[in-house]
Amino acid sequence: MSYANLLLKKMEDGTNEQFEDYAKRVRGSTPNGHAFLYALAIANDSLGNAFRESYQNQIMLIGGYAVLGHIIKTLGPEAATQWRGSHDLDIVCQSNQAVRNLILEYNSLDMRSTSLPDKKTTKFKDIDIGDVCEADLYYPSDKNNPEKIRIANSTITRDDFKKADVVDVLGVPYRIMKRDKLLKMKLGIMTADNLPREKDIIDIYNLLGISEREGVKPNKFSWQHLGENERRTLYDIINYTMDNPDLGIESGFVLVKPSREFLKHIERARVN
Repeated sequence: MSYANLLLKKMEDGTNEQFEDYAKRVRGSTPNGHAFLYALAIANDSLGNAFRESYQNQIMLIGGYAVLGHIIKTLGPEAATQWRGSHDLDIVCQSNQAVRNLILEYNSLDMRSTSLPDKKTTKFKDIDIGDVCEADLYYPSDKNNPEKIRIANSTITRDDFKKADVVDVLGVPYRIMKRDKLLKMKLGIMTADNLPREKDIIDIYNLLGISEREGVKPNKFSWQHLGENERRTLYDIINYTMDNPDLGIESGFVLVKPSREFLKHIERARVN
C-alpha cells in the first residue's frame, strides 16, 4: 500500500524514525491528522514508477491541505501539529487516468458522483494508516474542453498544474495550488451570511499573512489578483472579524498572522 511505500522510502534514506515520530505527533495534536498522512503518501508519488513518470504532475492538492502546505512552506513542518485540521482531502486530477490510479491504489470505498459535473467523492482506506479518509476528487469531464476542470466558480487549467508549488515536507514533495489562486477560490466559497465558512476565514487570514511575509504589496495584491466579488468579500471579512476577534487574526488557528497595518492597507485600497 502507498503509505507503506512512503515509510520504506524513509527507511532507505535513514529518516524513518524522525518521520514516524512526526506522523505520531501530527495524529496526536491535530483533528483528523491521519488525513495529512494520506496527503503525504499521495504526494510521495507512492503509486509506483509508472504513476510517478506519467501522473505525478497531474495531481495537485487544493482546499485546506493546500493552505497547510503554504503554512509549512513559511513556518516549517511542525506547523502541521498546530493546524486547524480537516477531515477530507480536496484533490484535483488533470486526467481521468490519474483519478483511476488513485482509486485503485487507495482501495477507495463508497465512490460516488455528486451534483457537480467535475467532482466525485470517495473514501480512501490504506491499511497502514488505518483510519478512513474522505476525499473529493476533481477532474475534467467536458469532452469539448478536456483540459478544463470546474470547481464551484473557479476553473482549473493545465497552466495551474504547471505553476503548482512543491513544498518539501521532511523530504516529501508536497504539490499544492499556488497561493493567489487558492486565496481566490477560498473567497468564492460563501454561506447564507454572504461570508465564507469559519474554517475558510481562518485559511484566508493565513494566506494573507503568508502574502505579507512574501513581500506582496497590499494595494497591488487586492486589486490585481482578485476580481470585484472576491475583493468585496475580503473587505467584508476584515470588517466582520474586527467585531469577532476569535475569527480574525487573533484566532489560535491563524498560524501566519497578517499585521493590522497590512489589513488596513487592503481596506484603504477599496476607496483609492
